[in-house]
Amino acid sequence: MPGFSICAMAGALSGSVKAPITSILLIAEMTGSLEYLLPVVACSLIALLISDALKITPIYEAPLERFLKNNKKKLLKKIFTG
Repeated sequence: MPGFSICAMAGALSGSVKAPITSILLIAEMTGSLEYLLPVVACSLIALLISDALKITPIYEAPLERFLKNNKKKLLKKIFTG
C-alpha cells in the first residue's frame, strides 16, 4: 500500500507541474530509499505523457500568463526606462 501512495504522489506532481525529474527527486528524498525508484519513474513519465496528450497547462503557467497579460505595459516601461 505505501508504494501505491508514493507512486500516486509522484504522478500527481509530475502531471500537474510537468516536472517529472523534480517529482522523482522529491520522492526519493522524502522516502529516504531507492526501493520505489523504478515504479516512481514509470508513474511520473506516464503521468507526464497523459497530461501532454490531454494538453493540460502546467499549474504555474496559467497564473504567470495572467500576470504578464495584466502587467505587460508596466514591465516593458521598467525594462526600457530603468
